[in-house]
Amino acid sequence: QELAPREKILCRLYGLSPKQAQFGVKLMQGRSVAAAAEELKVGVSTARTHLKALYRKTGTSHQSELVSLLWGSPATIRLGKPRPIPGKPDAGKKSG
Repeated sequence: QELAPREKILCRLYGLSPKQAQFGVKLMQGRSVAAAAEELKVGVSTARTHLKALYRKTGTSHQSELVSLLWGSPATIRLGKPRPIPGKPDAGKKSG
């Protein structure tokens, strides 16, 4: 299954602006600060400002720590078919 972050949930969990959440998602996807800035069409100085805000609002101080926290948050959802639960042969199947 693929994992996907939900920006709106990141905003609510950590008090982020939509742009800060978008920037955080780019970092979660493995982008560098410069690459994330380019993709979001903002300057590198703006991206660094977003990064500082993310650190402050999440209580982190390193990019790897930030990304780990965001991936471990409830804002991350699983995409694709659900995995069966051991011992429950009908798990993941829709009824009807």
